[in-house]
Parts: sequence; structure tokens; C-alpha cells
Amino acid sequence: MANEHPPMSIADLLRSTPEGVVLFDRDRMVIMANPVAAKLTGLPSEGFSLSEFIRLFQGKIAIDLEKTIEQVLANGKAAHIEEVCIVSFFYEMFIAPVFDAAANVTGGFILLRDLTKEKVLTKDLEKFKLAVDNVSDQIIITDPDATVLYINDATEKITGYASKEALGGKAGKLWGNLMAKSFYENLWKTIKIDKKTFVGEIVNQRKNKQKYTALISISPILDEKGEIEFFVGIERDITKEKEIERAKTEFVSLASHQLRTPITAIRLSLESLQQRSEQLNLPLDDIEIISRAKAYANGMSRTINTMLNVTRIEAGETKVVPTEVSVEQLLTEVWQAFSTEVQNKHQSLSIDCAPMIHRTDASLLREILNNFLSNAIKYTPDGGKIRLHAQKERGDTLHMDVEDTGSGIKQEEQKKIFTKFFCGGEMLTLSKGGTGLGLYLVQSIVTLLKGRVTFTSQPGKGTVFHVFLPPLP
Repeated sequence: MANEHPPMSIADLLRSTPEGVVLFDRDRMVIMANPVAAKLTGLPSEGFSLSEFIRLFQGKIAIDLEKTIEQVLANGKAAHIEEVCIVSFFYEMFIAPVFDAAANVTGGFILLRDLTKEKVLTKDLEKFKLAVDNVSDQIIITDPDATVLYINDATEKITGYASKEALGGKAGKLWGNLMAKSFYENLWKTIKIDKKTFVGEIVNQRKNKQKYTALISISPILDEKGEIEFFVGIERDITKEKEIERAKTEFVSLASHQLRTPITAIRLSLESLQQRSEQLNLPLDDIEIISRAKAYANGMSRTINTMLNVTRIEAGETKVVPTEVSVEQLLTEVWQAFSTEVQNKHQSLSIDCAPMIHRTDASLLREILNNFLSNAIKYTPDGGKIRLHAQKERGDTLHMDVEDTGSGIKQEEQKKIFTKFFCGGEMLTLSKGGTGLGLYLVQSIVTLLKGRVTFTSQPGKGTVFHVFLPPLP
């Protein structure tokens, strides 16, 4: 028939096999070494003595191999050598007899299977296991269906579950499933569909029913075709860190509340004294002292308010109350609140804003401007310029700029500028003071208002902060 293939000879079959095959006769001459065997041994494909093949091995291995071949030819029974080595390569070896039609042994063949990659992988896995078994973070490896294949010692210490309880089960089934359904849906979408690393905080439960907070990172490991082979999850118990952070926040909140009343009393007393300075016929030096003291009191009051606002936002207690806000009027009010400090430093503060209404939270917007303007005044030298600018952009988005001619932000500090408690070098070297919370609060508020904040800065020339806020429903 037209579709029939010609019969394949034994030689063709041996040549096409993925394993190395060496075929020899009873006189121990090699009849054929297939291409894989020739590549593995470096010997020709035929016409050489089996002794040359045996000499590739050294010492006791060569002696044992010689004896094994003799036994196979003598008793007609196959033999198996689990592992032999040629230089730095490892092989598994099968030796079997070849019979003629009368069942007489006429020779034999040796089948070589390369174990080198497996040996290297095994050693790598042993090194990996040695490393991860001694780290303090949980490390879990699963297959693509989340069946647990491996957990390190830290997993048992943190969760209380032994490896025999977790292996073969679904990841997190024993100590997880406490988060909202949407959390897990987003997690699986990220690692299985998007094939990206998922990072987030999660609440899990130990075997003793005690809950703990962990920072997790789960990454898909892909093969050459881009398919998921397994997942590697790293989980760090941050319960104590969260408790310390919570205690710190509660302390800041308590301290701020305790300081708020006396600072308000001091500020109001200084304002009253300043207003009556002419009646009291105070000397100019005293009036200047009162003015500076009032500016310091106002600064302290803003610092306390910043600390309180940070604690409220982190506790989830800040509610966004959208109203129709006159942006021009709000900018003017903020400018007036800082007028004394601006005058004391002989700075110029200009407002560039056409009349406009924007739907947002007025008090939160004021807090954003207060922090930006406070920083601008602080880092702008005497006689410097500060500019407030606002305009509407596409989609009715409010775009505000706070620009100064101050000291600017160093390149190496720019990535950290919105980090909690971060104080730049200028703050330390120029003794400006500060909590490192202002810009952290700004970013937190802008996030609450569904907006974004960016900046451009040149050291020694100044900084421009940009805020983009969409209208709130």
C-alpha cells in the first residue's frame, strides 16, 4: 500500500533511541555505538574493542564493569549498574545479552542513560533545602494546582502544622482562608493568569487558633514554553512589627491629643497679645518676638494636627466628605494662614488661580496645601519665591502646583520622599525640624481622594509638587 513505511532495521532503531547503546559480539568487539553513545564516550561508532570502552572508567568501577560483562556473557542474564562516572559525567548502565535463534549468547549490548543533569539538580536541590530549612521565613512550593510539594522548617514553627500534615494538601487550607473572597481572587488572577508575583499582607491562623499577620510573596515558576511548573511562596510573620507599629500610632495619637489643648491656648494668647501690642505700647523687639513665637506655635499646631491625621487615616477612621469647593478661596485662606511666616522670611507668595469650583473634601484638600506650603516656606531661603497654581484639566481633574525656589531634593532621596518618618538631609543639616510625616500624609490623603501626586526637583534650585484630583461623586 502507498502509505506503508519501509521496515526499520535494528541498526536504525538503535541509532534513533535517545539513550546511548553499545552493541558488541562474543569476542568483545564493538559492532556499533549509536550516535548518543559515541557522543557520551568520545569513541567511534564501530570497529573498536570493548576494552577501550571499559578503560574510560577508572579503578574499582572498571574492574567491576569487566566482571559484570563477563557474567552477562557467561550466564545470559542482564545486569544493572546504578551509577558510573566518566570524568565528571554520571551514567546509569544496563548490560544485557543477545541470543541467536538457538538461544546461544552471541554478544550483548550496553545501554547508557545520562544522569549528569539529575545529579546536578539533586545537588542544587540539596543546597536549596539546606539554605531554606534554616531561614526564619515560611517557604512553600506547590504544583500549578496549589498542592503542597515542600515546606521548610519555619512553616512548622510559625503555623504549628508539621510537614506531614501539609504535604499533599492545598496551600493555605490548614492555616488560611480568613481573607475576603476578593483577596484570593485577585491573588490567583495575579499568579496564575497574569503569571506575575503577588505581594500583600494576609491574616492567617496557627494550629492553636491564634491569628497572625504575614507579608506574602508568591511567584510562578515557568518552563521554557511559559507554562507554570510550580509556585514558590515566601511568607514572613509581621505580627510583632504590626503590634509595635500599632503601639507607636496609639502613642502618637495620645501624645498629640494631650499637646493639642495647651498649644491652642498658647497660640490664642499670642494672637491676642499681638493684636493688643499697639495698646500696650510694646517695643518693636518685643513685637518681633511675639510674631516669631506665634509662628512657632502655629507650626507646632500644624505638626500635632498632622500626627493626628496620620493616625486617623491609618486606623481607617478618616471619612471623605465631598462638597463643592471654591479652589481660589481655599488657596487664599491657606495663604493667609501662613502670611506671618512668609513675612518673617521676606518671601513672596503668589496665587495663580481662576475662579473655579471642584467637588472634593475641603478639609482634606486644605491639609494637602498646608503641608506643601509649610515645607515650601521651610526650605525656601529668605527672599525666595513660592507660587500656588491651580487649573482644571481634561475630565474636570483639578491640577494644583506648589512651586518654590528652595534647596530642592537630592536625587538619592527622591524615591523615599513619601516614606513615613523620612527626613531628608536638608532637614538635618539646616536644622529645619519636622516629623517626616507631612508628605506621607499628603500621599495618603491624595490616595483617599482617588488622585495622584508627583514632583520635580533640582537640588539648589527648587521643587514643584503636582497634585491631580478627579471630581468626587
